Amino acid sequence: MKNVSETKRKFNLIDLLLLALIVAGALALIFRGNLARQIGLEHSGEKAEFLLSLPALDVSDANLFREGETLTDPATGETLGVIRSVRAENALVYSLNEHKEVVRAFDPAKKDLTLVLDGTGVKTEKGFLLNASVFASPGDQLRVLCSGEVFAATVLQASLARDPGAPMD
Repeated sequence: MKNVSETKRKFNLIDLLLLALIVAGALALIFRGNLARQIGLEHSGEKAEFLLSLPALDVSDANLFREGETLTDPATGETLGVIRSVRAENALVYSLNEHKEVVRAFDPAKKDLTLVLDGTGVKTEKGFLLNASVFASPGDQLRVLCSGEVFAATVLQASLARDPGAPMD
């Protein structure tokens, strides 16, 4: 009978997989730390303002967006910012007339909204990282949660915050 101390442990496939998993985890932590330093996440967030566009909303949906309302990211639940101002205009719609010509008109039942949103983020070369989870730069599509409803919004502008009364560029 062999002693337990005399048996040699053989290196097998499971040991190799565990070692690879540990190394991958360590590399991921190092990479995330370097990425955070590159985009400045070690600094606290800066106040930023965003100009968002929400086109062709029903009037009932447009009425959900009010000054002081908080917008959140539906995927993460993180706060994107607080609405500073809302501008609503009748939505431009295109339709065919009786001569099969495309005509454009403003529909009072639909509203195009432009929002100024005050938020906190870290400025990067191409935009802002909001709460370390949502990237916002001009032209990006964001999903926003307002009063329990999810809407698609387009970022028109993202910049460092100025005085609340100062107009956006």
